[in-house]
Amino acid sequence: MINRICVLVILLFPFSVYAQDTILLTNGKVKEGKMLFRDNNWIYYGIKERQTIDESKYAIIENKYKQKREKVKSNTKKDTLTKLFALELIKANEVRDNAKVKFNRLIRARTDNIFSIIHPDGKEEIIYSPDTLGFLVLDVVEPELDLSVDEMRKYIYGCQDGMNVNQDKARNISGVVGGVGAGFGAFFGPIAPSVYIIILGASKQRPDENLVAHPELVFDENYLEGYKKSARKQKIIAATQGGLIGLSFGMFAYQIIFRNL
Repeated sequence: MINRICVLVILLFPFSVYAQDTILLTNGKVKEGKMLFRDNNWIYYGIKERQTIDESKYAIIENKYKQKREKVKSNTKKDTLTKLFALELIKANEVRDNAKVKFNRLIRARTDNIFSIIHPDGKEEIIYSPDTLGFLVLDVVEPELDLSVDEMRKYIYGCQDGMNVNQDKARNISGVVGGVGAGFGAFFGPIAPSVYIIILGASKQRPDENLVAHPELVFDENYLEGYKKSARKQKIIAATQGGLIGLSFGMFAYQIIFRNL
């Protein structure tokens, strides 16, 4: 009986379950939403489709932008390229206004920050495009080139594994350092955890192949670059949190002890 109900729910609400696109950013983060529009520089996607939609607002928006398109197309003073740019802008604005009616939130993300979009049918659309123009620059010894698609994918894997690095050690050490530093008073106290955070930021981050999702890549330079950057960031955030907590408790304890002397 329960299985039948589950199947019925899926059949009745297929779009709420499967209609989301998965946007994979070049820093390894993943966003869920419905892709609405894309141009050369931006991708627009909606977050959390509304339960009820005001169809009358849709009609008003459609009529409004229909008139704008007709006005641009009928303008004999503008050349074809100018008209295309104008129509592209009108389309982007129409998507934005429609999204306000249909979704709780509209996100605009730069295509430079997006690696790929995985559509509801499972197909991956690669957005990332390596810049190989460096080969055409003749006055440099070693032209700087973006990573290839495969190299960038490995870099992203490293970023994602780095996000899952254990932060407890950094947080606890910084907390203890902050607590001890609080004994030097409010002025000198923050220096101790700050020094630890600086040292942590300069330290090497090595992945443990037994604890990462892609152990086969632990010696790949692109993977390591992504891992180091992401892991270092996560540990610095954790250390900052731990240092603030340690300082707070340490200063509180310092005030109690100082008053009792």
